[in-house]
Order: sequence, then C-alpha cells, then structure tokens
Amino acid sequence: MNSIQQITELFLQGINGISNSFANAKDFLGLEKEVHTFVQNFTCQVLSLILEANDQTLMEQARSQGLKSCGLKKVSLQTPFGKLQFKRRLYRKESSQEYIFLLDKVMGLPKGRYSPLFCKMATEMATYLTYRKAAETLNLCLKSGISHMSIHQAVQEAGAEIEKQEDLKEKQMLKGEDLGGKRKVETLFIEGDGLWINLQRQNKHKEELKLIIAHEGWKKISGKRYGLKEKIACGGVLDGEKIWDNASMYLAEKYDLSDTQVIINGDGASWVEAGTEWFARSEYQLDRFHLKKWLTETLGDQPNVREEVVNGLAERNWERICKAIDEALGRARSKAKRKRIKAFKTYLGNNWDALVDYRDRGLKTPLDARGLGAIEGNIDKILAQRFKGRGMSWSSRGANHLAKLLVAKTNGNLDSIPTFEKNNSPIELKPTQRAVLKVQRQGRGDYLQVHIPALDTANRPYIEAIRALTRCVKLA
Repeated sequence: MNSIQQITELFLQGINGISNSFANAKDFLGLEKEVHTFVQNFTCQVLSLILEANDQTLMEQARSQGLKSCGLKKVSLQTPFGKLQFKRRLYRKESSQEYIFLLDKVMGLPKGRYSPLFCKMATEMATYLTYRKAAETLNLCLKSGISHMSIHQAVQEAGAEIEKQEDLKEKQMLKGEDLGGKRKVETLFIEGDGLWINLQRQNKHKEELKLIIAHEGWKKISGKRYGLKEKIACGGVLDGEKIWDNASMYLAEKYDLSDTQVIINGDGASWVEAGTEWFARSEYQLDRFHLKKWLTETLGDQPNVREEVVNGLAERNWERICKAIDEALGRARSKAKRKRIKAFKTYLGNNWDALVDYRDRGLKTPLDARGLGAIEGNIDKILAQRFKGRGMSWSSRGANHLAKLLVAKTNGNLDSIPTFEKNNSPIELKPTQRAVLKVQRQGRGDYLQVHIPALDTANRPYIEAIRALTRCVKLA
C-alpha cells in the first residue's frame, strides 16, 4: 500500500470517527476535544508513515555504500502533536563494524526522547518560567508527560551548545581571523552591570552574572518613549576578561570598529572599566543611576549636605565635595554610617575622571545623544525576572547556560540553536524520493470510495461540511 493511500485511509477513518462524535456531542467543548485528538493522532501517524517510507528509500541506497541492515528498531519521540512511534533500520558498516541508524543521520533525528521542535518549545518556555512551571504548562497543553528535570537538561544542552560556538569564534578572533563584521558607525555605546544570584551546593554562596549590552544610540518609539538601536547583548557567569572577549566576539561579527568611538558606561566595577583596553578609541563613564543611588543611600538623611555634594560634582570641585562629606561624617551617629560615608568618598575619588558626562568631553557624538543608563532596565528584563525569586538558587554551570539562552533570546537567535545532531551522513535522499506525499493520479483504489455511515443521517450543517471534505479527497 503506498503512502498516499495509507494517509487517505487514516483521514477518512478519522472523519468517520468525528462524524459519529458530532452526532453525539452535547456541547462545543466535547467537539473541540474530539477534533483536537483527531488532529494530533493524524499528524503523528502521517509523520510515522513519512519517516518509515524514507527509511525504506534509504535501504535501497545503503547497499551501495557498504552498509548492512541489522533489522528494524522501534523508537518513540514526544512531539508537539503527541507521541510519535515508528520503526527504522539499524545498519552496520562492513569496513569498521560501526553501527548507525541511517535515518537518524539523514533526517537529523535526536538521540533523546523529545523531538527538536518540542525541545525548542521547552527551552524557550524555560526562559520565561521556572523549570517546574514550564513542565506543568507543557503537560497541560500537550499532555507530554515531560518532567521539570527533562526541561532542565534541555536547557543545559542548548546553553552548552551556545557556549561551545562562542568559544570557537572567540579563539578565531584571538588568532586574528576575520569574523565578518563590516558595519561602520561613528559611535558605539556599551554598558555593563552584574546581577548577584544565590548558589546551591557550592563552596561560595553568591555568584555574579555579568551582562553587557551594545547599541548605536536611540530611536523614538512613541511620545517620550525611546528604544535602543541595533542592540546586542552578551553575558553569563564569566570573569572580567572572558566577558569582554565574549562581547568583542559578538561585535566583531557585525562591526568594523577600527575607527569607531566607543563609550563604555558602568557602575564603577573594575571589570566594566577594564573594557576600555579592548577598543582602540574608548572612553569610560560612571553610570548616573548608580551615582544617584550612592548619594541617596549615603546622604539621603542629610539633604543639605547632599545638595552641596551635587553642586560640587557639577562644578568639578573636589574640595567642596570633601568639605561636605567631612561635615556628614561629623554628624554620623553610628559606626556603620561613618563607614558608608567614607566608602562613598573613596568611590567618588576612584571614579573622578569618569564622573564627566561623555557629552561634555569634546568628543564627536550623535546630535540626538542622550544620557546613558539602559543597562539597569536590561538587567531586570534579561536576567533578573528569570533568576530572582523566592527561594531560587543555582549552580554556576546551570546559571551560565540559562543566561546564554536568555541572551540568545534577546538577540533574536534562539531559533538558530542546534538542539539535535546535525546531518553528517554521506548518503542523501534523492529529490524525487523525498516527495513521499506526491499524489499519484493513476491507480486510485477502492480506499477512496469508502462509505462513511454518519453521512447517511439527516441534513445538518456539520454533515454538509464533512461531505464537502470527502468530496475534496475524492477529487484529489
């Protein structure tokens, strides 16, 4: 029996079953369930027929490649349509005695229990929800039976693949190889910050997730709302040198920065400021959000002193600032408060040159240049919303892999992550044999004349709809 005949019979059998259900359906909910079940089962059966037909085609070609069939093996995959079951042949290479499933190689079938599309759905859902909630949602919608640990494993595999690709490109970049970046811009803005997360079952209790974003400036969205132009993100559980190698790699894929003015914005962390060493023309600026936060937390209870410090900063008058801070020290009532004020003074001293706004440094900047500080909102949207929550704790490796997925989603690259084995077989399906579902007009059998008892009932709207479907099938 050819594939088109089998598929048509499956379709007609399903229509017959739905027809009977229509006659007995008490409400729309029951009707929805019947149609949903039919579509899922029909899709899985069609996929099974296609895969088995392709496996049969491969068997005819395998002999000439020195492969010997060792029999059929059954496989079961969870797909978005339900559980897919089919059989494919195991082969042995006569030259090396190696065993392979040829269909798996050619079609890119996964080694695990879940289909590539299902894995992509699970991993993307895990970027929004906890692993447990993602599993519950998938099981509610698809009745997949997937566990939260399976989703965790899928995330780790996808994150590890991203990390592997990044490492390869970074090595190429460090060897001086061209990664293809050609775009030239006069100014590129880079901002960096970190998010501290709780660790589990490790020697240390906290770990910093680092995030860097780069953009070309601003674009007006509506009213007073602005977005970032050509935003690129990178991040993970990385040390200061590694995160800048990572960022440089992403930028080298897109830009030629040989003559670009790079402005780096950070909160005073040494690893952010160190980024100036990675670019020929770069300037570092202290992030205004964090400066204001320091001011408020340190001198918020002394508004007059706070105003004096703000005026000193505006005038670039270090003596005026020191005098105001010393006054605040004299008023401090606790050792902790005095320690905080001294730390603030050290913070200002260490970042004195970076306190000057980049727009006031005589640099050539865009006409629509705005203040920097987008990193704080991106930390929240890209990392914090997923990593921070009641009772959440992580392993360094697991956090890094999930962060890689979140960055890939931000960059619009989530769909390009290879989550299954690539086709590396020398045997290809012939184009004429790929079209398993091509309609063969000659030799239609009695299967297209099958009788559907439900159509004998009195005229109703749903009966007319089913009759129209069967007429379309017979005319194919």
